[in-house]
Amino acid sequence: MSLDDGEQFGLGEIYLPAGADKATVLHLARASADMLAPIDLRNINMAIDAVSGLTDQDANAGPAVRAAFDVALHDLNGKLRGCPVHVMLGGSYRSEIAISKHFRSGAAVPDSDAIGTTSVLMEYRAEPSRQIASFGPTSAIGWLTAAIDRLGPTVQVDIDASCSFDNPALARTCIEGLLSSAPRLNIGLLQPLNDGDLVGHAALCAALPIPIILDRSVHSAKAMSQIVRLAAADRVVVNIERVGGLRAAMQIVSIAEAASMGVSSATFCCTAVGAAAALHFAAVLHDTFPARLDNMLSYDGRILDSGTAVAAGVAKVGTAPGLGVQMRDDAMAAFRPAL
Repeated sequence: MSLDDGEQFGLGEIYLPAGADKATVLHLARASADMLAPIDLRNINMAIDAVSGLTDQDANAGPAVRAAFDVALHDLNGKLRGCPVHVMLGGSYRSEIAISKHFRSGAAVPDSDAIGTTSVLMEYRAEPSRQIASFGPTSAIGWLTAAIDRLGPTVQVDIDASCSFDNPALARTCIEGLLSSAPRLNIGLLQPLNDGDLVGHAALCAALPIPIILDRSVHSAKAMSQIVRLAAADRVVVNIERVGGLRAAMQIVSIAEAASMGVSSATFCCTAVGAAAALHFAAVLHDTFPARLDNMLSYDGRILDSGTAVAAGVAKVGTAPGLGVQMRDDAMAAFRPAL
């Protein structure tokens, strides 16, 4: 996204959602770009409102496309104003963001001294109830138990269930079994039920002594209001691409923080553009929960300079204007835009 004949430009990244084909996403992106042609891009709200009228028609690909334009607009305007994106979002509470480390189900997990972070995300894969009851070492719950014990009580462990449980009773049985051998004050359960089952999540919040965390259920400010009204979560993960950009994410944060509900940042994108946007967003949150970016901060160094320093599980948010991400000149010369 450029202004003044390309002398100043903003970067955004389009994530291809599951179930959406590339042709549809590119068509929607081109149509959105055409709508922005007559609009002064220095007016972020007007530009995003124009794009929203089109992207709202596609519930699957629309938010991801809108998020890409939203991030590019914030990057562009940050550069024009000479300030980082987190200043445009209201100012940062911190300049260093802890990053959680993700482990697939069954993966080897080191102990806390070797893990290099204070927070991990452990994948849980659905298994038959008879396996859950047995808690054998080869079962998903057996792997979780061994991994949590190995990490110790100082590492926060969020169990990513990804809607694995058909009903609250199954989720409750699984977690009660996990807690039966020892009290575990450092675990949380992420999205155990279908994203639309807020009543079920509310029941789990009331029944289980660990935090219930939602991410897939958090797709709009309206959905966040329902989560708060039903007390369906103790904490939420706001994914920029899922909700449609930084402006929408900040609306969700306002609702969650007003209800004293914890918020953390995440992104689906896998280049420095998406990672930087999520980091700037994380910097303005009141809470200090780690961001879910462990596998997303790697970027193609031939194309982008990220401007982000990462060490010992912590990312330092840059102070350069905009996102702080720059395209390399040689890559720009060879780059053929899709739009």
